[in-house]
Amino acid sequence: FFVLFILSFYLRTIMTNELFEKALDLICVCSIFAGVTVVLERLIFAASNSHRCCGNFFNNIYFSFYFHPNFLGSLMAAVILVCAYKVVVKRNDKKYYYAIALLSAITIFFTESMFAWIEVLVGLSILLLLARRHQLLSILFIMNAFGGVVLYTAPELFEKILPRIIHADSTF
Repeated sequence: FFVLFILSFYLRTIMTNELFEKALDLICVCSIFAGVTVVLERLIFAASNSHRCCGNFFNNIYFSFYFHPNFLGSLMAAVILVCAYKVVVKRNDKKYYYAIALLSAITIFFTESMFAWIEVLVGLSILLLLARRHQLLSILFIMNAFGGVVLYTAPELFEKILPRIIHADSTF
C-alpha cells in the first residue's frame, strides 16, 4: 500500500490531461498488434488440431503473445472501454476507435474469455451512467435483458456464438 501511495502521488504530479489522453491512445495502438496476432493465429492454426505451443490444452483458443487467453481477453476488454470512453466522453475520431474496439471484440471472441464480456458490459454501463448517456444505457440494458432471456430459454443458440457459455456455471 505504501508503494501504491507513493506511486499515486508521483503520477498525480506528472500526469496531465494531455499526457493521459496520449497514454490512452498508445494503449489503443498497442492493442492492434495483439489483435492482429490473434487473427493471424486463428487463420494459421484453425485448420490444424493442435495449437502452436500447447497442443490441445487450449483447444483452439488463441492468446497472441500473452501468457493466457483470459489475460488477453481482460486486456482487450479494457481497450474496448478505453475506446468507449474516447467515443462517448471525448467524441474524438469515432471510426478509428470503433475499428479498434471491433478488433478487440474479435480478439475476445477468439480467446473465448467469458469474463471479458462481463467486464465490457459492466464497464460500459458504468461509463454510460457517469457520462449521463441514459438513452444508450437503456438500450444496453434492453439488449442485455434480451440476451439473458435467449440464453435462458435457448442456450444452444449461444453455444454457436460463445462456445464455452454453456459451461459458465462450472468454470465460474
